[in-house]
Amino acid sequence: MSKLKAKHLLWRSTANGSAPFIKIRYPVELSQTLEDMGRSQFYRKRLNVPMDASDGEVLSALEAARKDFEALCSGMWSANRTQMTETQQDRAARAYLSKNNLVPGAGKRIPYASRLKIEGDALGELTTEVAERVEALLMSDASDSTPNALLLSDCIAMYKQKTDDKKYHRVLDRFANSVGDRLIEADINRHLHEWTQKQLTTRKSATVTKDLSIILSAIRGGVRARGLPVLIYKPAIRSEEAKQRVILSTAELERLMNRDMPEYLRCAFIAALTMGAINSEIVTIDPADTSHLEGALIVRITGSKTKHRRRSAPLPWLNRWVSPPISPGRLRDVMTAMIKEVNPEASPYSLRHTFAHRHQVAHTPDVVQAQLAGWSSRSRHAYGLGAAHSDELLLPLIPVQHKVWDWLLSPNPTDNVVNLRGKA
Repeated sequence: MSKLKAKHLLWRSTANGSAPFIKIRYPVELSQTLEDMGRSQFYRKRLNVPMDASDGEVLSALEAARKDFEALCSGMWSANRTQMTETQQDRAARAYLSKNNLVPGAGKRIPYASRLKIEGDALGELTTEVAERVEALLMSDASDSTPNALLLSDCIAMYKQKTDDKKYHRVLDRFANSVGDRLIEADINRHLHEWTQKQLTTRKSATVTKDLSIILSAIRGGVRARGLPVLIYKPAIRSEEAKQRVILSTAELERLMNRDMPEYLRCAFIAALTMGAINSEIVTIDPADTSHLEGALIVRITGSKTKHRRRSAPLPWLNRWVSPPISPGRLRDVMTAMIKEVNPEASPYSLRHTFAHRHQVAHTPDVVQAQLAGWSSRSRHAYGLGAAHSDELLLPLIPVQHKVWDWLLSPNPTDNVVNLRGKA
């Protein structure tokens, strides 16, 4: 049977058969020191799994071994080392014991000479503080050994496992670099407050609030996962008067939509204007997933970051959906260039605000606006057949779309359509 292959995974023959090990090279700043000491530049250790372990068990043990390796490296000697917290020192010391197949309290059961050798090797390989912690753990009572506490880096690692968005990852990494890795306890609230006040000196409160929500989500998620009695407070942020978003006027909309453009671009503009779709949502619309209802094309947006933004809407001015043959970034650039020709202050997101403005003028119920644009208020009405793609909910949206947009998008508006060509 073929063996599992993974980065840093090594299979070695033992008396009982082939067993999985972790094999990983020490960082550059440590490997030269180890070579000078006559030690291997590679970390090797048998994974803590039975011989008949499944692939999943092996991969889980491999990930745990990687974390032990990182903790060990943080405690080993290197130049220009930053001050380690007591929790980081404890983790590094425990990882060093694990590397040598020892547990806290083992010093009471092994020969005195062996214990001295281990302590001497630790002094040569680790920082003084971590080496002293190794010595203390060797002579401790295993039952008194405290478990690893929760660090900011733990919270960030757990959050990254659940969320793939790299933008969120960068926010968390910048925060960690700013405040440093530290124990999650009551004092973390002070660091959150100081970080927030510093950010507000150079950034707008709305931007800081957005980043802060990601940071708080990560920290609170870690606290909940560990069941810790730590309250995390949201720092106070001064309120700023909301800036009025640009809304395209009637004349500007006509100039924009009456231009010659590729079919895929017309589809994109109609989706952006009549269902508030942003470029990253537009590119996920699948032509194969469209349908027709009472003669209107139904498109579905499923690739949104929140469940409320996943929605369907009738676009009765299109016979078919043509997907953009370009990336979301390139689509945004093309749409931006065309929009700025009619209003230099506007952007593609202005179309979403124009959507809201036009529906307010038409007195469209809030729940209908939410269903079309994917606003979270729709969640209060998601009962019964509720599902965003239900034909019974989509059918009443067709006359709403005609009422609000036929004046702009239909070549021959019907007589019973309310004309909304008032100035925006």
